[in-house]
Amino acid sequence: MGPRIGLNVVLLLIMSPAPALACQAGTPEGALEEMATANDVDTLLKHFPAKMQNSIEKLPLAKRASVMGRFLVAKNAESHGFQLTKTSDGRGLEIINQEGELVAAVRLKETFISGTDALVELEVRERSQQRKEAMVEMRYQEGEWRMMRVGSWQGMDVESDFMPQEEAVADSDGAAAVSMLRTVNTSLITYAATYPETGFPAGLQSLSGTEDQQSTQDHARLLDESFMQESPVKDGYEFHYHPIDQTHYQITATPVIQSIGKKSFFTDESCVIRATTEGRPANADDPPLDQ
Repeated sequence: MGPRIGLNVVLLLIMSPAPALACQAGTPEGALEEMATANDVDTLLKHFPAKMQNSIEKLPLAKRASVMGRFLVAKNAESHGFQLTKTSDGRGLEIINQEGELVAAVRLKETFISGTDALVELEVRERSQQRKEAMVEMRYQEGEWRMMRVGSWQGMDVESDFMPQEEAVADSDGAAAVSMLRTVNTSLITYAATYPETGFPAGLQSLSGTEDQQSTQDHARLLDESFMQESPVKDGYEFHYHPIDQTHYQITATPVIQSIGKKSFFTDESCVIRATTEGRPANADDPPLDQ
């Protein structure tokens, strides 16, 4: 299978006002249109899995906006200087960058509905001109069509990948977060050894990259694409990287949903992982885990 289709590119499909893509309220296409054109988190959130919606609605408003802001497609596209235009056949959307280059063209092909489940078939053309097919799996839950999976035939599970819910991090010891911190430490050491003139990078984005990119100093592809975000959320933890200089850094992993007994973690260039259950970000003064 080809590389995974980006979530934001898929959502941009429905922004075209062409008659062929006109959507009625209460349809899978209508839900995608509402997601793509949403100007606020609450409108967007009702079309994500119900468990994810219920979990995120418990967060403070600022945290909710931070977690979901990446999915406000229209605002994000505009803030990056993209121009959105209809395709020549009027059935889709082209995304053009500031240099006038095609970033992607996306169009709706078919929608298949069976009871409370639906599958929306998309065609995506990127810079390489290679055409790829993507699917959006949707389900009717609690009175709304909700996006469950999106991507190529090997879809990305939206609920498990992005939902900071307690079910996703049921182990109070945060074993998945600890494992990820160790992976990040290893990746940083590898990066510094590969690019000694730079040392530790200014951001974790330099360790990440997409599948179609070559490994470079700017995108070494040592971590998955989620680390293209400034503060990625994985397994219910939000990760923050704080570079100090070329040879020193600090990383915290803090639960998105804080509760009594849930650990927060800290590590630095020593690779020692420290933890606290005091409901705050961990720091260098906290006790180390048993390695």
